[in-house]
Amino acid sequence: MDNLGTFNLFTSHFVIGCKETYLQHTQTITYEIEALHKWMNYKDSDYGMNKYRTERTQYISFLRIIDFNIFQSIVKDLYKIYSVKYKYSDASDFVKNVFDYTIYDLQRIIDLDLIPIGCSPNENKYVFYLLDSDREFIDFAIDSDFDIGN
Repeated sequence: MDNLGTFNLFTSHFVIGCKETYLQHTQTITYEIEALHKWMNYKDSDYGMNKYRTERTQYISFLRIIDFNIFQSIVKDLYKIYSVKYKYSDASDFVKNVFDYTIYDLQRIIDLDLIPIGCSPNENKYVFYLLDSDREFIDFAIDSDFDIGN
């Protein structure tokens, strides 16, 4: 509970060089990790992606869109736990302590000028967007059923 405010709760964030970016070191295979490796392979092997290689990528972030009713249920349960631990705290303290970084980071993502890149050829569950930079790139993936505007 104490650490939730330091993470964006709506993303899976893979820094290039972390153990999940090396398939032989990954202990759990999820759809996101499979898509991550297919995307990295595509970036490193396709001639059209020559400028966007993973060696110039800082991180790849998978954005999650959660149904509002499910989110509401999760927040209610979190608030119950929070209220037991912090008896003299109110709802605004809960939002600040649990969702502060999430709100900040989502606003930052919304304000970015992202370039749509598309899907890797052998994977169509996620659509990728790119923050272009002179030195390093940041990739964002979103479920292909949604748009980055969601």
